[in-house]
Amino acid sequence: LKASLLTQYENIESAANKPELTAFEKLKTYYDGLLSLKSVGRTIHTNLEVLRPWVELKHSAGGVSEETLTHWITKLKDELNQGRARIHACYAFGCLFASATAASAHDSSSS
Repeated sequence: LKASLLTQYENIESAANKPELTAFEKLKTYYDGLLSLKSVGRTIHTNLEVLRPWVELKHSAGGVSEETLTHWITKLKDELNQGRARIHACYAFGCLFASATAASAHDSSSS
């Protein structure tokens, strides 16, 4: 699961950083990619749903400033990096938990 999610984050970042994309296309790539990530059948970045009306409005009406797009692209990059960090933290916690559980089970069987 860890490797799969890290690969998905890498794919989102690579797709969003293509030089031919407009600022809005980059934003949309990050947005759609992050919302598509799931773990145990649940969307990981549900907090991004609040951007949906804005993304749809921009797509249909246009006219959002480059500054605003840059701001939200930066926020989405931060969200992507936070997601990566959470994966590493969860993995480390899982390893510690498994180790403590195994040690506890070993101690119980030794008694």
